[in-house]
Amino acid sequence: MKKKEIRKYTEEEIRDAFTGYMMLHSDNAEIKLALEHYTFLEIKEDGISTQYSAAAEDVKLFEELLSKMYETRDFGEEEFKKLDTLRNRVIDIQEQIAGFADRFAIYEYVFNRLEYAFEERDTYQEDLVLKKTLEFIFETDDNMIVNTRLLSVIGQLPVRMTKNHLCDLVMDGCKVYNGSEKKSFDAFLMNLREASGIGEISNFPEFSRFKEALDEFESANIRQIDKENFERLNSYLSDISGDLVQFNDVYTMLIAMINCMYINFLARDYTPEKPESAGEYVIIRGTHDLFTNEGSDVWETYVDSEGDDYNSRLEALSMHFEDFMGRQEINSQRAEKMYSVLESIASGQAESLAVIYGDTDIVKIADYISKLSGSSEYMRLSEDTISLGRADKKAEEAIDTADQSYIESQAGTFIIALKDRLKESDRRVSRAIMASVIEKLPVFFTDAKEVAGYISDAIKYCDDENEKQACLNSIMMIVENG
Repeated sequence: MKKKEIRKYTEEEIRDAFTGYMMLHSDNAEIKLALEHYTFLEIKEDGISTQYSAAAEDVKLFEELLSKMYETRDFGEEEFKKLDTLRNRVIDIQEQIAGFADRFAIYEYVFNRLEYAFEERDTYQEDLVLKKTLEFIFETDDNMIVNTRLLSVIGQLPVRMTKNHLCDLVMDGCKVYNGSEKKSFDAFLMNLREASGIGEISNFPEFSRFKEALDEFESANIRQIDKENFERLNSYLSDISGDLVQFNDVYTMLIAMINCMYINFLARDYTPEKPESAGEYVIIRGTHDLFTNEGSDVWETYVDSEGDDYNSRLEALSMHFEDFMGRQEINSQRAEKMYSVLESIASGQAESLAVIYGDTDIVKIADYISKLSGSSEYMRLSEDTISLGRADKKAEEAIDTADQSYIESQAGTFIIALKDRLKESDRRVSRAIMASVIEKLPVFFTDAKEVAGYISDAIKYCDDENEKQACLNSIMMIVENG
């Protein structure tokens, strides 16, 4: 059989491919930055970005770097280092936010199960809930959807299994990863740790309020709680969880905008400058000035505003959204088609790249831009994250796999910590932790009949009627909301 001939690209085609790819992503990044920063300004007006001093400091640094890139045009290597440091800090903070969210979720589960003891609520018939739940889970043939729905329901069921049984399920779930890459197994085990609330909580000063709340929940006497304390703690949990969501919103938008600036800096040597009248530039500069009140000539030169007040200028900026309407979608489609060309060049013509670009690792730059433009917003960028054109290299190298010995060792350490966590927790908290862990495990049923039996038994053998009704209510909310 004749071997398929691999196409060789000319130097001009190689330059056009890499430059074109970066231009498309850079253009999209600046459009996204304009849209995100406009929204961020609106959030700032709601007071969210200044609610915590540390968030305000991070926002201030971001705005300073934004000004240097788009207003004063003196953003260089030093500023890029600051941007990179800020990006890593935001990722650290987001990880800590996730840790607090997981712990608060445990107490949301606990307080939800207590509501029926203190409040008059609608009750549910077990048989009817079971029927609707099974119909909801199995109404589709898509196994991924079935498993997702199943796990969400399991996470709400009353937990009556022994700690040893749970630990057996954990070990069995871990063994599924035998032969997989270590990083995949490590990520799975990290999810279990977070779900069970194991690990250190941040000592960052900006988290002090959340830490105080968590300390109060953990020290509460859940077993003998009365109506007054239940209502107080439940309300406190709702408020502090809302604050955490707002805090998370600030940093979610920050990482998105930082990534846009990151892309623009990486691509700047390979993309031509746009005119200063470009709508995305006008919006970025205008919203930055409304944010900081530093002053900018963008208003006199490019913005047709009916007045100099804040609302008039914000409204005038919104008119520039029309300048790039639909361009993101077109850019994304073209970039997606070009990526396969880049892969072919990177894997088959490395020597040509070295001649054209010298010491510049153009593959790394393009790969970083691709990841930052996609679903890897929180990825810590390093040499070992590069995938563009490295498929052959990875196949040749020995992949660091998780064998049985490694899995049993790491899982065993986690199980010891999990048993300690369950032992030191109140019974209701312990059950909440168990439910949270079970929800993160691979599906451990073989057929629909076994699923039905598990759900039915979990409901039937729950001897606390208030807890049972709360569980049924939670399950019906999942079923009704799809």
